[in-house]
Amino acid sequence: MMLNVMGDMADFTIEQMENDELYFSGAMYDDATNSFVGHGHRKPLYCKFCNKGPLEWKLTSKRWIMCESDGNIHDCPVNPPSIEIHKEYLKNMKQNKTNEELLSINRLTVDEYGCMLTLAGKSRAEDYFTHCGAVALNKNKRVLGVAYNGLKAGYDIPSWMKLPENRIRKNDYMLHAENNLFAMVKKDECDVLYLNISPCHPCCRIIAANNVRKVVFIKEYHRCNKYIEFLGFYGIEYMELPKKSKENIKEYLLNKSNFEELE
Repeated sequence: MMLNVMGDMADFTIEQMENDELYFSGAMYDDATNSFVGHGHRKPLYCKFCNKGPLEWKLTSKRWIMCESDGNIHDCPVNPPSIEIHKEYLKNMKQNKTNEELLSINRLTVDEYGCMLTLAGKSRAEDYFTHCGAVALNKNKRVLGVAYNGLKAGYDIPSWMKLPENRIRKNDYMLHAENNLFAMVKKDECDVLYLNISPCHPCCRIIAANNVRKVVFIKEYHRCNKYIEFLGFYGIEYMELPKKSKENIKEYLLNKSNFEELE
């Protein structure tokens, strides 16, 4: 049993663990910390060569290594670990740190998550000049729908709408992301509306009519800021995503490991 657990651990290490009564004193292995947790009368662990202690066993890359209280490998002056053991330990510590850093980046807040989805939504936008994405979340933070701006389904963008001089004219025919979103979300269902840019005045009317509690957007639309007065009048909360949250989304999108499925 002990040999199966220890793998390729050296004979002297097996002897050391037997002498430390790790198995005969009720000690248990803790998967979370990769170490043994002693119970009752477990004897303190000391190095059999230099007598330094107390120490503890930790599992690193399928190898048991004696470590000191600060977590560093025990570099015994009498019988130091081989260079291979040092390499394995450092590699494992670096990997653990990398995993912790990735977890701290990958776990976006609800607002960051909602706003990031608007970027996915706007990837389908048909307007050649302004790409908009809208996302609705209910009170349970569940996504109700994702939409983008464009023409009615079944209509293709005519060539004249692609010309800069017709930018204002094409607005008379373009359905905004909010229009398309609330065509599939029932009234009172949307608790928070997420947008990649702040809503225009006409879309604010749609937001108010659907009893949206809060609007969160990534960036203010430079062509219209009437949303401030309109949403304020109806008591609808609104906010631009904080700079730190924008950075978190950017870090996620730039982190190659988050898209390993595409490789």
